[in-house]
Parts: sequence; C-alpha cells; structure tokens
Amino acid sequence: MSTSWIEEPRNVKDRRFCKMEHKDETRQMRETSNEATIKIVFDKLDANHDGHITPEELMNGGKGVGIKINLTRATKLIDEIDKEGNGFVTYGEFRACMQKVLAKIQRDNEIYKRSFKKFDADGNGFIDKEELRQVLCAGGGRKMSEEEAEELFNEADVDQDGQLTFDEFVDYFCRI
Repeated sequence: MSTSWIEEPRNVKDRRFCKMEHKDETRQMRETSNEATIKIVFDKLDANHDGHITPEELMNGGKGVGIKINLTRATKLIDEIDKEGNGFVTYGEFRACMQKVLAKIQRDNEIYKRSFKKFDADGNGFIDKEELRQVLCAGGGRKMSEEEAEELFNEADVDQDGQLTFDEFVDYFCRI
C-alpha cells in the first residue's frame, strides 16, 4: 500500500504546525464523541423525555446501568448539579457537569499513562516483575524489598500472566 500522496512537512516549523493541527483534530474528535455520549446518557436518564432529569429519574436510570442509588442521594446529586434551583437538571446543567467529570478523567488518565511509562522500561506496553522491581527497589525515597515488590506485582497481576497491563496497573496502583 503506497502512501506517496502523503507529503511530509519539509521544515521544523511545518512539522510543529502539523502536530498542533493533529492535536486539535484529535481534541475535536474526542469532544464530539464526548458530546454524543453525554447526550445519550442524558436521554437515557430522562425517562419521560421532558428535557430534564428529576431525582426519581436519576435513581431509576442508575439502576439501569448498574448503579444503586437511593432517592435521598439522588436528590443530593441533583441539588449539586441544579444551578437554577428548580429541583431538576436540564441538559445544559448535565452537560456542564459531565464535561468537568470527563476532563478530570482525561487528566487522571494522562497522569496514569506517564506513570505507567516510567515502569515500562522496554516500552512494550507491559510491566514485568523486573521492571517493577527496578523502580520500586532502586528508586529514591523509601526503597522496597524485592519480596515486597514481588508481592505487589502478584497482587496487581490479576490474570497471573506475568505482566501488568495498563488497566491492571491503574486498577491496583492508581485507584487505591
């Protein structure tokens, strides 16, 4: 498959611009995807399709996605999101809240990725026992014994395949 129609930028300035342009396109795609997801979730929670979510709809909608929430907690959540003070959440209020939540998740994921890369010395997308041991036993600050590092590794390696995936790493080390 030929990619000769793709023209590489000739100078550093052009390459930087292309990188910035690509980041903007990626951000726009992610935002579009987030917008669509937010709208889908709002529509599912807005059971009677009147354009707002009541505490009862939040409680019942939560059950539909595996979240158990009682009416008291649902009312508190609605009150936190409800900027207009009318006892329900409009799409605009829901969207603003979810954008903040998604932005925090994205920031956290970037931190998790950077942390994972520090452990993944060979860059293969997995952390093996030796890589974990090297960071935890030889790093600055409190050094860990090899036995402690191995114990942590074995606990984190949920599928016991001898390597930590990004998800296993995050689940064990980042969401304590």
